[in-house]
Amino acid sequence: MPKEKPWLSSREQVVQLKQKGVSFQLVSEADAQSYLSENNTYFRIRSYRTNFAKHASGAYAARRQRSSKRLRAQ
Repeated sequence: MPKEKPWLSSREQVVQLKQKGVSFQLVSEADAQSYLSENNTYFRIRSYRTNFAKHASGAYAARRQRSSKRLRAQ
């Protein structure tokens, strides 16, 4: 079972990134925090994965089916 990760606010995410060595030379910490708070699409994208059955190999079945259909069409 995957390890549960705590939810981090945008400020906590910036602090964690700094701890991992991100230097914020191209973007300020304030801009990064603003971006993270306004543009987080993780939960929106993650919700789509529940629409697909997971294959025993770990790959999602829909992706495998699309790939095989595309190969047959060629």
